[in-house]
Amino acid sequence: MAEHDGPPMRPGQKVRHAQVALQAQMRKFDPIDALFGKKNAPLARKRKAGAATEDRWATKRIQMVSTSVNIGPDVLSPKHNNPAACLDGLPGELLLDIFEHLPKPALARLSRMNKKLRGFADEKLYSTLRWEDMGEKARRGFVHSIGRKAELAALVKTIEAEYDVKNVDWTTYKKAVEVKRKDKQKWDEKKPRKIVEEEDLTGREARLLDLALNAATNVQTLVIVDQSVMMTRRHLGNEFWWMDLLVSAAQGTPVGPSHAFAQLKTLSIVSPYCNLPFEKLSDILSLPSLQEATIKGVFQTESVEDLGSHKKSSSVKRLVLKGFLHSDAVTQLLSSCHTLEHFTYTYTTATFEPLNFDSPKGVWAEHSWATIGKALATQKDSLQSLQLYYDVDPDIAQLANPKVADSQFYDDADPDTVTEENTEGVNLGTLGSLKAFPKLQIVAAPIDALAGPDDDLPVMAERLPAGLEMLDLRIDGNTQLKPEMCGAAVGSLAKHPQGLNAVHVSVGLQVKVCKLELSGAVVALNKAGVEAPVTRRPSHRVGYYIEDLDNVGVDEEYEDMGNAYCYESDDPDEVDEE
Repeated sequence: MAEHDGPPMRPGQKVRHAQVALQAQMRKFDPIDALFGKKNAPLARKRKAGAATEDRWATKRIQMVSTSVNIGPDVLSPKHNNPAACLDGLPGELLLDIFEHLPKPALARLSRMNKKLRGFADEKLYSTLRWEDMGEKARRGFVHSIGRKAELAALVKTIEAEYDVKNVDWTTYKKAVEVKRKDKQKWDEKKPRKIVEEEDLTGREARLLDLALNAATNVQTLVIVDQSVMMTRRHLGNEFWWMDLLVSAAQGTPVGPSHAFAQLKTLSIVSPYCNLPFEKLSDILSLPSLQEATIKGVFQTESVEDLGSHKKSSSVKRLVLKGFLHSDAVTQLLSSCHTLEHFTYTYTTATFEPLNFDSPKGVWAEHSWATIGKALATQKDSLQSLQLYYDVDPDIAQLANPKVADSQFYDDADPDTVTEENTEGVNLGTLGSLKAFPKLQIVAAPIDALAGPDDDLPVMAERLPAGLEMLDLRIDGNTQLKPEMCGAAVGSLAKHPQGLNAVHVSVGLQVKVCKLELSGAVVALNKAGVEAPVTRRPSHRVGYYIEDLDNVGVDEEYEDMGNAYCYESDDPDEVDEE
């Protein structure tokens, strides 16, 4: 505000004088000219000067001084006084932790800010390709992106895919297409269109997995789930590109130097309907970098003299195997492992097709605990955990082998069928002594895999290692021991050396618990300081505890449950049926 040379003004006059001066400045100022840097764009500034007229009360002249205003990068993106307070100034480790909690849309926006943020954002955006987290359009866009840009494909560390392939007779498949003429009249006859390629309607997800695995050369975790209900031409001919990529890399002939899968550490291949051949997948376990492998739902019903995997060395430390497999195939696989620490094997007949003579699953796969026990001897210096499960329906086993007798644990067992000849026909043998396994701490197995029916006094304590901490035993309709021998075998564990903490006994739903004579064995184990819970379970892992061991027969409530599952609970009525 300009200085006043006259007599002192009252407060109201001062305010009015300031408003008049400000309005004069605003009339002279053009904001458009100042915005575009135009010269002579006026910015008001007052200049002290003498009186222009003799009138001492006249206002002073206001001189306008021009200046230019430039709008550039410095104005739009000003430099911060503290760069460390921005994302660009944060260390990379902290940025990765922050990006872990951001959703994908936010990461996508950050990737367009600058090169530094793009690198960290892309690392999170493209690190995992999980089928269940994306729709079909998003999956295809993801795979096409890593297929076009090798730098994005190198960021993919985890792939979790699943697909479903179906058989379709494409030779007779026709789709009627209505063709319109230019004169807007229709043809009298419809033109049939024949679809030749199978990829048009089925197998698209399997093909998408092929493309993803072909591009992602640095993948570390690979999970593949084959949801195909029936075996297709692809399964019979092994026409899966992802399978060829892995097998060729394991055999030392990778498809190009970038497809050796040198960083693959965890592999999981699951086929719920048991449609994948084990003969070809076994070679994958010889990948040099592979540490953990899970193969479920495979079949190998016939003995193979040369499986191929036993000729190579495998560095797998944790192996989970489940399927309808011949014991010779399991033996050759174990012979290729030299540092195996955890081994879980489930022999299952869930997908056995006894009436389908044209299917490879229509042949009975021979199983023997004695054969597997000999193969485990090669892992005695490294094995820490051993879990063996025998998931066989007694009715299916009797259908495949007429010599199989009705279980002597059932109420409706026919005593005429339980003969010495029949018992010898189903003898699976035992694992033998495990005393030579110094690092073995956990063992889960059917009770007859540790104590055979030919043993007069089954003393399992003499066959178990001194460092064993936990033992899980299974007694069901497939058990070959006599009921009274089961209690004697469990009671012998009270003489086991110090170190055994718990002995868990799992009893099948249709087994007479009172016949097993387990009460005395449980008391002896408790006196020795060993916990000995006994549970009632349809399978090996889930169930409820049994308190009265002397008065429990067959559970009438559960004898017709089929494949129902009971969860860990004290309430026997808490059952979840599928």
